[in-house]
Amino acid sequence: MLRSLSRLVGLPAVAVLLVAGIAIMILAAIQNSQTAQVFAGFVAVLVVAASLVMLFAVYLKRLNADIDSDRHELRRELDEMVEDDDAE
Repeated sequence: MLRSLSRLVGLPAVAVLLVAGIAIMILAAIQNSQTAQVFAGFVAVLVVAASLVMLFAVYLKRLNADIDSDRHELRRELDEMVEDDDAE
């Protein structure tokens, strides 16, 4: 399940959530009913907060990819050093 969710996490998803939050805020501003304004404003704040959380998830995903690539590179270098020592 986490793998399928990780495919959804990306900068396009963050942009869509931010635009949706802004659109909901605009709709909240033009409502005639006070209750509709409060509800739409609350939903907009939740959507923007979700986009910020997703932006943090994108950061973590990229950081994890960098760490993983560094780990593989260090592993290759270590294997080469061990092979050089075994050859001597």
